[in-house]
Amino acid sequence: MRFDRLVVIVLLLVLPVAFWPGSTSYDAVKFTLWAMVGAAWLGNLAWRLGSGRPVWKPPVGLFAAGISLLAVLAVSAVNAHHVPLVWRTVSLTALWLAVATQVAVTTESTSRMSTLVACAVTAGTAVCLYGLAQMAGLVSGASVESGYPPGISTLGNQNYLSGLASVLLWPSIILWSAGTSSRRLAAIAATIIFLVTIIFAKAAGPMAAVAGSILLAGPSLIMVRRGMARRVPLVLGSSLLLLAVAGSILMGDALRVRPATNKAPVLHSRIFQDNHGDIRRTDWLVAREMFRSSPWTGRGAGNYVALWPAMRARLQADPTVTGLADHEQIAAQTHNDVFQFLGETGLTGGVWLVLFSGAAIAFWWRKWPALPDKGTKTQFLLLTAGLLVAGLHAMVSFPIHLPATALMLAVIIGLMASGVFVHPAATLPSWKGKPVLALLPGVLALFLAGGAIQEFVGDLYIASGQRYFSAGRMNWATTHLEKGFARQKWPGEGLLYFGLARMATGAPDDARPLLEMSIAEKPTFEGYLALAELSIDEKHFDDAGELLTIVEDCQPFMTFRFQAAYLRGLADLRQGNRDKARLRFRALLTDDPDNQRAWLALGYQEVLDGNQGKARRYYRRALEIIDRKLQQSQAETGRDSPGTRVRLNKHRQTAVKALQSVS
Repeated sequence: MRFDRLVVIVLLLVLPVAFWPGSTSYDAVKFTLWAMVGAAWLGNLAWRLGSGRPVWKPPVGLFAAGISLLAVLAVSAVNAHHVPLVWRTVSLTALWLAVATQVAVTTESTSRMSTLVACAVTAGTAVCLYGLAQMAGLVSGASVESGYPPGISTLGNQNYLSGLASVLLWPSIILWSAGTSSRRLAAIAATIIFLVTIIFAKAAGPMAAVAGSILLAGPSLIMVRRGMARRVPLVLGSSLLLLAVAGSILMGDALRVRPATNKAPVLHSRIFQDNHGDIRRTDWLVAREMFRSSPWTGRGAGNYVALWPAMRARLQADPTVTGLADHEQIAAQTHNDVFQFLGETGLTGGVWLVLFSGAAIAFWWRKWPALPDKGTKTQFLLLTAGLLVAGLHAMVSFPIHLPATALMLAVIIGLMASGVFVHPAATLPSWKGKPVLALLPGVLALFLAGGAIQEFVGDLYIASGQRYFSAGRMNWATTHLEKGFARQKWPGEGLLYFGLARMATGAPDDARPLLEMSIAEKPTFEGYLALAELSIDEKHFDDAGELLTIVEDCQPFMTFRFQAAYLRGLADLRQGNRDKARLRFRALLTDDPDNQRAWLALGYQEVLDGNQGKARRYYRRALEIIDRKLQQSQAETGRDSPGTRVRLNKHRQTAVKALQSVS
């Protein structure tokens, strides 16, 4: 087997391994895949140069679309909030383009296409079977998401899993007529597994996307089988236009906030609200605010999560915006890939999107009549249906931002641009290299391969560090997190844990840069609150106030609001405003009577006033609350915010010492 085809096949088959259970960060997975693909692509280039084979034969259309997209993403750095995120996004996009190009130039026949599809389907089936086993309770789910029913897959949650299954559903049908009877039966079984996964995962987005693709592609497939293929472009184009218009109307209607009435909402509004409609609407409005803040070039590719808190706070301050959601965590994606792309790249990205869509439609329209027979037309239509599913799903979620789905989409795009469907003349001129030129890409390939292994091992260290952190073993947690960060280039959520561990071990100077980096790259309410507390300890009260304002204006869950309220009181107390602090703590206890830190703070104030007996009662009350919360935390198996038990144990030590001081 040729080396350049082997690397693509290996890449597809290792997909289930790349998404290991308990991974700390999908960003880490992305970087691992980036290094894997980069090593494979450079290794292939070195092999071609060394053997004197032709180099650079990507299809012209794919090459032009890819280069122009990379340029649009790079231009978005002009007004980016955090420029390194832009270059990471550019590198990841280059990764998917490299995959698509590799697939396109190495697939010249139907049999080779079937081999690649079989590898993709095999890998996807393995992931889906693992996810179904988790849903059935046969194996444990990823610990970071264990609180989310009805069962969590290796890919994070049921939405990610069913999204991957929905993209592979249509291409898997290609294998129904390929190979021996046993292989055909296996292909049919894989299609059934994908359907079962989509149904049992109960994720509305992928289910709606599959239903929409059936309405779009189903009639066209029937027409091809009945010899009416010439009418397919007109029928499919008309259906797409009607769906686009209807979808725009329905989405616009869903964005409206209606006054409460006893009248039952219409079907699409009910479905929207039943699937976290308020959160989706808020995230979409955040993308709109990003676009408005820099309409020409956007606020930077990959910067949605970094800008979310500031944009969410701006929405909260706008009296004309109502119906915003309360949030458990800061949104990493906007639940609409198109909205996020426009918010991050502005009108420049919008123009590219329109031109690319027009070019893709023109390509499809020209290519369809030239396809030689029913079988080829059916395969082309099935691959198109796979892209349609992702496109429909992207209107209510973020499949393009998920590594597994993005990899599969790159493979599908590469197949549609391959020699199976595109005439070889539609490629760039090739040239033959010299063996001496193979040394540099070969060395780079080895370097990236080692980087992929390091990234994988580093993520395992960070995952174990997080587990030690949750168990309260700070020294072990710090050791493992340090080993992980020494290896990883893309630490993701590990930054927050590392910063909190440094705080817990009495190293605030080391914690601050880690928490600041965490907020810059992947902000969390925990990170903002921890950094605000550090600022209060260092008497940087203005900085702490700005951080707390961001948290409060984002309307997080009450747990975070209570923490912010406590820190407001603590800042007043540290500045000598004891009466104002006392009022804040009492107001907090009215809303959250089990807030142990407020009881401890009030006890401390009573000590300052010489009321030992009242202080003792407050300290005992705090200790009772802490012990009860610790018992509940040990009994619960759901997801805790980072450091819940660690903070409780620390507060208990404080309460015990305080009680002893007034005994």
